[in-house]
Amino acid sequence: MVKHEVASDPDREWSAEFGEDWIVGEETFDTCRFASTGELPLVLTFEDGDDLVHKVTIEAEDDEYTIAFPVDSYEIKWRGDEEDRTKIKGNGAQVTFSYEASGWLNSHGIRVKTVSMKGPAKSMYDDGVMVKGEDDSDDEDDDIGAATDHVGWISRAREDAGSLDATDEFHELLKEIRGGTHNLSERTDLVYLVVPGLFCNTYPLYMKGVIKHLKGLGLDASLMSDLNTGASVEDNAAAIAEKAISLNEQTGKRVLLVGHSKGGCDSVAAVSRNAEQLRGKVAGVCCLQAPLGGAPIANDILGSCLKGFTRRVIEHVLRGDMDAFHDLTYERRQAELEEFPFPHDDFPIVTMSTATNRYLSSMQPLAMFFRRKYDGLETDGMVASVDADLPGSKRARFNEDFDHGGCAFPEPGDSACAQYVDEAAILLALRDIPPE
Repeated sequence: MVKHEVASDPDREWSAEFGEDWIVGEETFDTCRFASTGELPLVLTFEDGDDLVHKVTIEAEDDEYTIAFPVDSYEIKWRGDEEDRTKIKGNGAQVTFSYEASGWLNSHGIRVKTVSMKGPAKSMYDDGVMVKGEDDSDDEDDDIGAATDHVGWISRAREDAGSLDATDEFHELLKEIRGGTHNLSERTDLVYLVVPGLFCNTYPLYMKGVIKHLKGLGLDASLMSDLNTGASVEDNAAAIAEKAISLNEQTGKRVLLVGHSKGGCDSVAAVSRNAEQLRGKVAGVCCLQAPLGGAPIANDILGSCLKGFTRRVIEHVLRGDMDAFHDLTYERRQAELEEFPFPHDDFPIVTMSTATNRYLSSMQPLAMFFRRKYDGLETDGMVASVDADLPGSKRARFNEDFDHGGCAFPEPGDSACAQYVDEAAILLALRDIPPE
């Protein structure tokens, strides 16, 4: 008889089947984990998607046992005399364990037949059967829809608003900058506050080259390194507004907010939520690769089987707040912009987007994933070009291959690329912000 043990939950009854809302995947994996001994019993352990460690013991040659359980990260790691893993296409598995009489070097082992399953992102058990249920995440997770339904909504809103495309103007400025003309050096009347993106304060070199370059032009520039980039947009908006007011009081200069990635969303929210307090103190906003309309990766993460795994990574490894990912979903972004419209009449804003198809880019796997999943969608590996603008913003699209890290880190073969691209975007914004 097969023994199945879960030390942390010894009284639970386990089922061989899933609930009705699970479907059988297309692939079946049939492998064997061989033992170093020719004797019974044989033991195999593994961890499921709910972090429970299972121990399966085969005691007789006619033993057979089937169990259904959730899977995290699309793989199961088997541990016994021989360690291995099974990759699956789904967030659940139905596995049958049985005895294999002979194998490598006349040994024997446990045969593992795995069927991929697809179902609810987070599993709960009811009388031993896996069903859809509540978990420890926010209830609004259930309201997160497929990104397919929302990608590009903000771009369509731009068209309705007749917004300005300044891509050609941006590239003219960049050409001058690369040729050695740095007119930005004349704008010492402002303070340049660079607002970092999600988790970017965990990267030591993040925006270092850009800040150094701006200071080299004689500008008062700094990175808001004390910002908790993993916090919610609402929390960061308040912190940015407070920082901008403080800088204005200290220097007597207006502040230009330069937000990268989620930092652009945070910067826009700071102005939209605190327009009265910031009028005359903040000169405008420059957004670099910001998911202002939302990010497909946020919807994919929070609406998929990776949710539990990603939550642990964010909270425990990067010390982030899941609200940060929630706030980048299309639903949250649309709600934010509807409740707090950007005050274009008082605060000029430029939004700059990029895209990558470069094989050597570290973002290429994600960029390729989004192209395949969303019918050729152009992204920088994190943010879709059609999601990086606001209705009413002056938009620029960098036409060279440039991934999501391009605005923050030096590009291979061109150590000044990030600095020059950011400088051009800032200078484009300043064309609508005359000196006082």
